[in-house]
Amino acid sequence: MSKISPLRVIKFILLAILFFFLGYYRNNVFVSINERMACLYWRTAYPPLKGPLALFESCTYDTLITIKWLLTFGFTLVFTLLSIYTLNAVFKSRMYTQLCIVVYAGLFAVSLLFMVADKLIPGFNVHGYNISRSLMHLAQSPVLTFVLLLGIYFYRKQQ
Repeated sequence: MSKISPLRVIKFILLAILFFFLGYYRNNVFVSINERMACLYWRTAYPPLKGPLALFESCTYDTLITIKWLLTFGFTLVFTLLSIYTLNAVFKSRMYTQLCIVVYAGLFAVSLLFMVADKLIPGFNVHGYNISRSLMHLAQSPVLTFVLLLGIYFYRKQQ
C-alpha cells in the first residue's frame, strides 16, 4: 500500500470543507429567497434580507422565480465542476471525469423531464415539481460526489 502525502490529505480535507460550506451557503440563499417569496405571495410583512442577499430586497415574486432558476443552474454547474476536480484529484482518470459529466447531465435531464411533466400532465403538478426539486437538491450537494467516489473506488477494487 502506497503512502499518501500530507499535502494530498490536506487538499482532500480542504475540498470536503469547500463542499460543506458551498452546500451550506446554497441552502441559506434558497431558504432566504423562498421565505421572501412566501411573504410576497401571501402579502405578509417580512424582515429585511441581510448581507449579499439584500440585493434581492426589491425584487418581485416573478423576478425571484427567475433568480432561483439562474441560481439553480449556477449552483449545479459549480457542484459539477467541483465534483470533476475532486474525481480528477483522487483518481486522475479522464473516464471518471466523463462519467461525472454524464451523471450530472443525466440527473439534470431527468429533473427537467419531471418539470415538463409537471406542466403537461393534469394532477401531476405537485409531484413533478417535488421530484424535480429533490433531484436538483442531490445535484447541488456533496452527496452525489461522495456516491461517485465510493462507487468508483469499489469498482476499481473489483478490477
